[in-house]
Amino acid sequence: MTVAWTADTVGQGWGINTDMGGMRLYDAMRQAAADVFIHTGDTIYADAPLQAEVKLDDGRVWRNLVTPEKSKVAETLAEFRGNHRYNLLDEHVRRFNGSLSQFVIWDDHEVLNNWYPTEILPADGPHAERSVALLAARAKRAFQEYTPMRFDPVDPERIYRACRFGPLVEILGFDMRSYRGDNSTNRQTALSDDAAILGATQVDWLKRRLLASTATWKASRTISTISRRESRWSQRTISSWSRSATTMPAYGSTPAFTASRRG
Repeated sequence: MTVAWTADTVGQGWGINTDMGGMRLYDAMRQAAADVFIHTGDTIYADAPLQAEVKLDDGRVWRNLVTPEKSKVAETLAEFRGNHRYNLLDEHVRRFNGSLSQFVIWDDHEVLNNWYPTEILPADGPHAERSVALLAARAKRAFQEYTPMRFDPVDPERIYRACRFGPLVEILGFDMRSYRGDNSTNRQTALSDDAAILGATQVDWLKRRLLASTATWKASRTISTISRRESRWSQRTISSWSRSATTMPAYGSTPAFTASRRG
């Protein structure tokens, strides 16, 4: 089974530049003829407006295609939807989307950088709407409208899920944003809601799903490494699923795609 994966689409101010052929990475992935595509989050950058022109270090000018929704930070449902529609203006993205199955999970920039549910934005920031919970609700609706995924009838807003690809492979994707505690230095001495990343319900689901899976290969997609980091960067210890999922750092996100073999 061949997997194509990417993340961070239209990020850091770099949008569709038709002078340079648009988002050619998506055409390269299409030509690889993978069996499935995994997008590991930041499918849009709702908090990163585009400038029409960006001067490069070598003197050239990068010219972005700019729409009204990409000219400011997204706050309304229409603006979040417009960020997703922006990607579809690229012919390579459209052709790629029609060529294979996709498994897509969100990260932070679908809402804004490094957000957490109880966050209140500063009054002097670019957002007029300061409630991150409200922004996230609008962003989640737009994400689900523009992302190929089945709705859970019990919890229709749930993003974390698993999908089988034949008898050999099962892909598991997490939501590491909706259930996390407040960003902090993470020096809690006991597990609590303040230290949560996945939240208790999602951790329980993950344990049950892993125990029940008969797939030979179980691939997990995360936006952060599932590990515990010691004070020195070179010293790391990998904890069990049940411990690490609720004690990993809130700050920093290293997209990770890991697989484990059964038996």
